[in-house]
Amino acid sequence: DPIHFKNNLRQVKAARQLTLTDLSNLLNMSRNTLHSVITDGNTSLYTACRIANELHIPLCTMVSDELNPGKAEVLQGFLSTIKWYAELTPLKKKAVRSAFGTILQIIENDKL
Repeated sequence: DPIHFKNNLRQVKAARQLTLTDLSNLLNMSRNTLHSVITDGNTSLYTACRIANELHIPLCTMVSDELNPGKAEVLQGFLSTIKWYAELTPLKKKAVRSAFGTILQIIENDKL
């Protein structure tokens, strides 16, 4: 959903305390393009995937109404402190992040 995508992107930007310029540099994307995505949420699937990948947040989470950027930040911080994680290939890091995301969802659902 474009509305959820743009809202979640705003939340991640705010949670990481990034300016539009900071975020555009992080994403290797022009400020104008990023501003357009944040403003109206309309973007190509390719660009949405690029943004989600660079932010280390699954695309399915970015387009959902359940993103909690705090959880994403905690997970990324936790994983970056683990030596074995740092030594993994990017593909394996992505798989580990996804697995931990699933675990967090299970824990969250169990609390309900």
